[in-house]
Amino acid sequence: MAITDNAEFFEKNFPTDWTIPADLTGRVFIAGLRENKECYYLVDFAQRTIKSCVVGIDNYIATFSKYIEQNLSNSNFPYACKSSTAVAFSFVQPHEGLELADGRVVVGMHNCSYAREIDFSQQQVGHMSEQDAFIPRMMSAQNSLDRVNGEYLYTVTDMQQRLRVYGGEKLELETELYSVDTAWNKPRKLASLKTLEAIHEVKQTPDPDYVILTEFCLTAQGSAPVLEEDPFATYSLWREYELAGLQTNRIYLIEKNSGSVRANEVDGKTPGHIEFSRADPERFYLSCHNLSKAHGKLILHGEAKLLGGRIRKGELQFSKHYHPKGLYRLTSHKLFSYKGENYIVLSAYPNRFHILLESSLHLHREEQLFNHEPIEAEGLHFCTLLGHMPIWIETSDNGRYILLFSNELIYIYDMLSHSLNHVQGYSHHGLFIGTAHLTNFNDSHY
Repeated sequence: MAITDNAEFFEKNFPTDWTIPADLTGRVFIAGLRENKECYYLVDFAQRTIKSCVVGIDNYIATFSKYIEQNLSNSNFPYACKSSTAVAFSFVQPHEGLELADGRVVVGMHNCSYAREIDFSQQQVGHMSEQDAFIPRMMSAQNSLDRVNGEYLYTVTDMQQRLRVYGGEKLELETELYSVDTAWNKPRKLASLKTLEAIHEVKQTPDPDYVILTEFCLTAQGSAPVLEEDPFATYSLWREYELAGLQTNRIYLIEKNSGSVRANEVDGKTPGHIEFSRADPERFYLSCHNLSKAHGKLILHGEAKLLGGRIRKGELQFSKHYHPKGLYRLTSHKLFSYKGENYIVLSAYPNRFHILLESSLHLHREEQLFNHEPIEAEGLHFCTLLGHMPIWIETSDNGRYILLFSNELIYIYDMLSHSLNHVQGYSHHGLFIGTAHLTNFNDSHY
């Protein structure tokens, strides 16, 4: 069956009641799901417009679901999903977009067999995939463009092997790193490796010879309790799940020309997103979320951690970290510059964000978005993501404004005045569930 059923495009001006600073510019892309369809918004702060696209994928989901039923028993469905359709939607989620030179947007999915292609100017959608239909392959969720030739860098992992692991087998997964031109012709295999999980992010390093890969395993070591009633109502049922802990994850450094692979275990749970310094191209920062997923909720297993490291002469080393009390679910972080100083801003569930000095990883400011009861420091915490709670973070073109998006609101924080404002209504189709990192397409550093 085809990957795409149909697509609709829309464009509207900013609501008249929005108060937006005159010097706030940027084209911020956010993606997610709406009523079992892909849903994309491009918020242009300079033009004061919101472009959107909704893509139907019923046939792809139906084929994917049937494949899951044929290859995995219900009792082994990941994340305590109750149906094969729910499993399929765990992997058919937009995760991060990047803009090509011709204006097309390519969105990595988390982790199915295609990447979505969107052309807002021509109002067309397409895909990048080995075939024009479902195949049992899992592409990486966040991808990069090669710094030398502009080709699209991504990985593919064997889906059947991944389902066998869900079924209880102990094996590493066959994964391949590819490069392809942006007309999607003639993909070239750059490396083969064994991984513990389908790859989350493929990141071209500032050194064009290397690519770095991250894993992000949301399945815990233990099994979530299965109950007909509310599984979260009785905490004692989760003790075994809590004690079993989270999976080990690795980070991989690949030399593109030789295909050589160096693997490092990460001293932090569920590592996801990596960014490189603007001041020192050898230095990187990796967010570790410390969470799992079950029964439709993300589950915190303790505080999150930001790891700092360095890549030098083909060697990857971790050197420092930021791990304060009260930092939970570090879903996204952004390196930016303002008035000659380099900063890192971190989102912190459920209602805060931290601004660090990059040079020292010392806290510069911690800001609160709204009142919320504190999260218990001990034990598991079951996340309920309400419409006003942001988990994605970006910055404006000039570095003055920090932008946080929830499913319903955009928060705007001013680095100069330390003031906070918010506007509502960007997700005007309603029922939006954001699943993707924000991307400011005007920021060449992304």
